[in-house]
Amino acid sequence: MRYGPRPVLRRLVTLLDQHFVTRVGTTLALVGGTLVIYQRLNAALTPRFDFFVPLDGAIPFLPWTWLVYASFYVMLPLAAWWAKPGEYPRTLAAVLTANVVCWLGFVLFPAHYPRPSLEGVEPAWLHDAIASMWRDDLPGNTLPSIHVTTSLLVALRLHQMRGGPVWLTWASAIAVSTLTVKQHFVADVVAGALLALAINAVFFPPKVAAAPEDAPVPPPPSRLNVALALGIISLMLSCQWLAARTQSPLTLALAAVAFGFLFLPAYTLLHEAEHGIFHARPFLNEAFGVLLGLTFPGSFSFLRLCHLGHHRRNRSEVERFEILEPHDHPVWRRVYFYFLYLGGFWVVVPLATVALVVWPGLLQSTLAPLHDDADAMVKGVTESSLRRVRVEALLAVVVQALGIATFGWTWVLLQAAGGLCWASQQYVTHAGSPRDVLDGAHNLKAPRLYEALLLHFNWHLAHHQRPKVPWLYLPQFDDARRVRPAYFASFVKFWRGPKRVDDGSMTEPVARSVVS
Repeated sequence: MRYGPRPVLRRLVTLLDQHFVTRVGTTLALVGGTLVIYQRLNAALTPRFDFFVPLDGAIPFLPWTWLVYASFYVMLPLAAWWAKPGEYPRTLAAVLTANVVCWLGFVLFPAHYPRPSLEGVEPAWLHDAIASMWRDDLPGNTLPSIHVTTSLLVALRLHQMRGGPVWLTWASAIAVSTLTVKQHFVADVVAGALLALAINAVFFPPKVAAAPEDAPVPPPPSRLNVALALGIISLMLSCQWLAARTQSPLTLALAAVAFGFLFLPAYTLLHEAEHGIFHARPFLNEAFGVLLGLTFPGSFSFLRLCHLGHHRRNRSEVERFEILEPHDHPVWRRVYFYFLYLGGFWVVVPLATVALVVWPGLLQSTLAPLHDDADAMVKGVTESSLRRVRVEALLAVVVQALGIATFGWTWVLLQAAGGLCWASQQYVTHAGSPRDVLDGAHNLKAPRLYEALLLHFNWHLAHHQRPKVPWLYLPQFDDARRVRPAYFASFVKFWRGPKRVDDGSMTEPVARSVVS
């Protein structure tokens, strides 16, 4: 008989999972332990950040919502009792991980919420309850909100069980109450929600079953896409607000890094809209496409025409950036390569946007033909689409002008950080793939958390083979014939620059039909 630590631990976990009394008791002990750590951080950290934005000021102080806020402490033990057998231990581990990440956020971004006066709050017991909470819980420890992260994480685990919508509604109400009792900034709530989604994706990845060849195309996750788009844009604006107000170079750098990586899922959602699979309703697909296009920034219609053209030109003569052909000038090709992927790929979009507004004929007849790649993209703009492209481009210019006027030079800095982050990874999913319009991409293996950030954009071969499959379901359409390279290893290899390839399979592009 074995008496090592692992069998004992397994028996302990089984005991906790099988009996609702032990589950509830463990949850209460967890809440008590994490509160001790929370309060020590709360008392020790000096606030250095201010995430207050106009929307925070517009949200009213509603004292009665303290009841909803406090219900968080009822939700957790009730959820432990309600949990599906076999899932409680992993849920517990996910909640602990969420708390640790939140504590790290408190240490890195200590903030201080400006609380309102309690004068006039009735009845007296409610006044005393809020006053007591504020005495024990100082206005620090805000980003991300533990209330939002934990309640949403629990609701995500229970939403498919009986009464599932009640859990999601309850978690949403708790998230709103953190704003109306003036405990958290809007940025804290958005960050908490996105953290819950990310941790849920890591601890509870969807069960991926290979879809049969004749599998129908799933509908887009419309509500999830809308929530993600609004949340990500809100966080990007919060980064801009923080960068414009800080005097600390470190804070500015952290805001730029956060903005840069938020740019990646924002682009994935824009990419969904380009294929008409962001939302099931065409009007909302177009509306959010325009909105997400403004974050790029550029005309959504122009970006869509360029991207759908990419699906037709994939791995052709004008899209083999990491390959040196015999007729290429090696030095020029390397200069062009590093220009593109050190941000130049992104820079040309704002410049083209301005050119489309001011002088579209110059872009189409003079500037674009200077290079084959650019000429191929701009040729996708037809006369029938030019008017809409120009209207959207003008809107993008206006938004950028307002951003610079509001936030100053940091607006441009953060946009450039996003462009660099995006451009540096833009061709990794294609590099080294067959010269084939459909098969010329890779399904790259990425860490779960990074894959969650990318919204499965690393499953790029699946996307090129089935461009109408929404991002959420791409892992179900893996091509078993192909090896999946590692994402970061491919990234490092890609950045060695363009190479001559002697393999005949990668020198001649294969012309095949493609559905965009």
